Amino acid sequence: TFKLTSSLTPNTIIMNYIQPQLSLDELTNFYYDMYRKEVQIVDGNAAWKLIASEELEWVTMPDAKQSNKGYLILNGADAVSANSISIGAVATGKYAYLIEKCLLEFKDPTGEIIKFATAENIINNGDPIGLATGPVELNVEVPTGYTLARFYPRFKRLFNTAEKTEIYTQLNLKNTFGIGFDYKLGGFYVITPNNLDLTSTNFSLSNQKDNTSSNKDNSWIIKAEYNEATDTT
Repeated sequence: TFKLTSSLTPNTIIMNYIQPQLSLDELTNFYYDMYRKEVQIVDGNAAWKLIASEELEWVTMPDAKQSNKGYLILNGADAVSANSISIGAVATGKYAYLIEKCLLEFKDPTGEIIKFATAENIINNGDPIGLATGPVELNVEVPTGYTLARFYPRFKRLFNTAEKTEIYTQLNLKNTFGIGFDYKLGGFYVITPNNLDLTSTNFSLSNQKDNTSSNKDNSWIIKAEYNEATDTT
C-alpha cells in the first residue's frame, strides 16, 4: 500500500511508482508464498502441483548427467524424444502454465533434494524432435531424471497497454483502488472503489473480481490510496 498525491500526473505515478512495485523482492516472495496458499484454498490443494499421474521427468539434451537444456516426459516413461510432453500455449491443463519465466520445482528420485529453476527459453513448445539441443532452457543445471512436481505460474513485471489504461482511469478520477493479479489469465486487473474491501487487512482470493459493489474484494497485491496534495511553509 502506498499513498499518492494530486501533484503527480497519472503517467508519472504508473511508470515511477506503481509499476516498479512489481519487481520488488517483497512482492515476489508474497506471490510464491501467500498468494500460492490462497490459490490452493480457492482452487484446491492440487493447484500449482503435479499429482503422481501428472509428474514430469527432466531429460537432458544432449545426454548428460545434468544440464540446463532438455525436455520433459511423463515420469517413468522411456527417455526418448518421441515421449516428450508439449507445454505452454498448445498444452491443456496445468502444462499450459509451463511457459518462459515460470518457476519450476524439481525433486530428486528420493524426493529429498529440491532444486528450483526458471524456464528461460522454450522453443517448439518443448518438443525436441529434430533439434540438437533441448528445447527447454533453464537458468540452472538440473540432473537428468529429476522430477517436476510443482510449478509457479509466471508473474508479470510490466503492465500492458490495457492494464495501464485501467489504472490511468482510476488515477484520473482520483480514486483509491486496488490492483490484483489473475494467474490463470496471466494479467492484472483493477479493483474499483465500490468493490475494494477497505476494512479487512487479510489477503484473500475468495471474492476475486467481485463486481457487486459490495466492497468485498480483498485480492489486491497493490493498493493506491489517493490523498489531496497539501502545501507546506
